[in-house]
Amino acid sequence: MSYYYLIASLPGLSLNKKAQRIDYEDILDTIQRNLEPSDARQFRYLLYPNDHQNLLHVLFEKFKAIPRAPKVYPAIFSEKDLADYHKNRMMFPAYMSYFLDEYTDQFQTLTMKEMEELLWELFYEEVEHQDPFIVAYYQFERKLKMFFSAYNYSNFDFLTVPNAEEGILNQIGKGLSIPPDWLRNHPHIEDIGEAISSKEPGKIEKLMNQMKWDYLDEKKGVFNKEQVFEYTLKLLMVQRWQSLLPERGASRFVEMQERIKHNVRSLQNIR
Repeated sequence: MSYYYLIASLPGLSLNKKAQRIDYEDILDTIQRNLEPSDARQFRYLLYPNDHQNLLHVLFEKFKAIPRAPKVYPAIFSEKDLADYHKNRMMFPAYMSYFLDEYTDQFQTLTMKEMEELLWELFYEEVEHQDPFIVAYYQFERKLKMFFSAYNYSNFDFLTVPNAEEGILNQIGKGLSIPPDWLRNHPHIEDIGEAISSKEPGKIEKLMNQMKWDYLDEKKGVFNKEQVFEYTLKLLMVQRWQSLLPERGASRFVEMQERIKHNVRSLQNIR
């Protein structure tokens, strides 16, 4: 199906502009409302990572006594849906429902890192059976995360061995020679080590976003669902990057402080 009129109506995006006044929720709502049902089902897999991050926030609060982080937007499910996950698990995608069914009894003993890795692993397994564009993108993203994890591991001795393919750990890191085909297929891969060494989260995230952006530029379709998915992924990156700008980061920090204060007051009341 052609999505010419939908795509033609969407505002242009740039990863490098510091201030783009875009109503992200309105654009995403417009996209969802104009997609064919089968394409709309696939579209949800572009947002589910935010949902399962929000689910983890709920679980960390309940089982690890960690103040719940602000909700990650945009997402499919409300905070109430996730907070009542026992009653609502059937409305979640299969991988989230399986995670809750299979591991709830272990949440008390699993570390937060283990919980997060389990949920991501189940997500990647499920997307292997989705639309080819979705499959290819998340395969690329997963490998990209492995590259960053390998560089992290080679730079910081205190880290445990990351969940990455053995070949990547053997060829990505300080003093290692990157295979030529990896350099061709992953622009900026040599810059990862420098970004990791800088210890600047903004610089690291900006580089990862740029590598994803370049990948999407190569995969762009022509007024079809692939172009809609490509646009959506770029929109999510721009939205995420805007949320990290200093003035917005400050407001998020204040919100987190208030959550922590409330949690402390609650604990004092219990005593």
